[in-house]
Amino acid sequence: MDAQLARDLALCLRGNAYLRGTMPRPNDIERTHPAFQRVREIKFQQMPRGAYQWQMVAESVGAWLDVAKWAGASRITFRIPDGAGGMSGADSSYGILAVENTADTEWWQANSRLVAKPGGKDERVWSVTYRVIGKNTHIPVTLRPQIATVNDAQTRLCDALEEMNRFGLTSVSERCQSGLAQLESQTPQSGYEAELETLGAGLEVQQLLAAAVAAWCFGGEEDNSDATNMSIEPGDFALNRLFSAIIEAFEAAAEAASRS
Repeated sequence: MDAQLARDLALCLRGNAYLRGTMPRPNDIERTHPAFQRVREIKFQQMPRGAYQWQMVAESVGAWLDVAKWAGASRITFRIPDGAGGMSGADSSYGILAVENTADTEWWQANSRLVAKPGGKDERVWSVTYRVIGKNTHIPVTLRPQIATVNDAQTRLCDALEEMNRFGLTSVSERCQSGLAQLESQTPQSGYEAELETLGAGLEVQQLLAAAVAAWCFGGEEDNSDATNMSIEPGDFALNRLFSAIIEAFEAAAEAASRS
């Protein structure tokens, strides 16, 4: 799975659980959660009105969530802007997080850079900086319409997986089959079981998120999938449809979990 999406989902789900009081303060989520195992440092910055440079808000996930909690944050929402690409490499930063409170909504987006060569003794090679890119409806991106229900998202994802599976590309088909299996599983495995459990997410939400994670076939830190350099017809349309369905699944599952 894409490294940036994995971190964004972790921040969204674990953050909501902390704000709700169902999980303790994540002092070093970036050190203990699988989504942050390759992260060396993570920072949060914003540029206050009238300022000329970015100012530090927090230097750890726990500190950032404390700031959000003190500001009256009610929940964190995960979105991916319309038109974002899914095959652009290991750490494409197209996901955004909305921190909602009574006064306004802040939109945060991550920028990641390599600070050490992968494959060395220290595998923590990413430096990640989240920055505020907008407030309320004033953001420099267009958000795609969200799927109305988890059932709708499951149906769209299932249809896309079955369509893509028919093209017979080995690694893509394996991912599609894994995704379909997760949609039927009574014990779905997404890597976010602890967060979903503490948020009270139902089985359908767990299945949807697990299916989207399992079906991700668009490259990643250590993934050279058929989808990365695929150029088939009409498979390109099917692949784009699959990507959209997976993105819709991520958003729908995160939204449903945060409102459980």
